[in-house]
Amino acid sequence: MQAKSTILSLPTEEFVHPGTRACTGCGLSIAYRVGLKALGRDTILVVPPSCLTVLQGLFPVASTKLPCLNVTFASTAAAATGILATLKAQGNEHT
Repeated sequence: MQAKSTILSLPTEEFVHPGTRACTGCGLSIAYRVGLKALGRDTILVVPPSCLTVLQGLFPVASTKLPCLNVTFASTAAAATGILATLKAQGNEHT
């Protein structure tokens, strides 16, 4: 079993660029930043329409250093499933 981690034990590497499109004081942007630190570099984002889509931005000015796919509500699960199937086909089983 993996040891518990706290916000103090998260890596210092940032995955969200400074100066995002989030509203001032947005709690989602803080949760997004900390959540991505907890998930780490080996993360692919699948983002349905929401405030997070605005925060994430569109290529080539995305707010994160991680690969991201903006999708429709109806296709979110299918897109994530397709990404997982592709990773498994490439031999990446640790996701």
